[in-house]
Amino acid sequence: MMQSQWRTDRTLIEMAKIVMMKSGGRAEEYINHYMDGTGTPKYFMASQLLNEDSGVSRGFINAINNEAKKSPMKPGQKGRYWVKQEYYTNKDWWMALGSFPLDWVYMGERQSNGTTMLELTISGKNEYKWHPDEDRETKLVHQAADRLRHPQTNVLDILQPTQPAANFWMYATPCTYLVPYSGAYAY
Repeated sequence: MMQSQWRTDRTLIEMAKIVMMKSGGRAEEYINHYMDGTGTPKYFMASQLLNEDSGVSRGFINAINNEAKKSPMKPGQKGRYWVKQEYYTNKDWWMALGSFPLDWVYMGERQSNGTTMLELTISGKNEYKWHPDEDRETKLVHQAADRLRHPQTNVLDILQPTQPAANFWMYATPCTYLVPYSGAYAY
């Protein structure tokens, strides 16, 4: 029997999961959710990402400090920090989220043991989707995953999908995060 493109693509995704993803991890959970095709959103705590990935938290803290050094921050001031894929040190978070925006709102300052802490509310959202046209080492996986949203099946293939894969929104639920301020204001 001739295999459909769907089966070939599905096999490639299953192989990528085995080779690249932690069994039972967030990345595996998210790709399985994509493959299930419901399209319902997934939620995680923004603080969990920052606490579990030192590369993300280090980059975020540096970005906030750089912003604060430009001029004093004002309560209600907003900004966005893009977590780029190369910033991750936790492969499970990287494989689950890819590039992800963290939106922040400055709430004020606090003193803690003689250190100025910048209090922020952090949240974020991004669509879980694949990028089949971008040049990258995993381009074939991206192409296969993207095709699964519109599978080309063979009517004789009894394993054909009952529901195609679907993009979904990922939400980082809001949290309060304290950033140690590391310098003097530049004013």
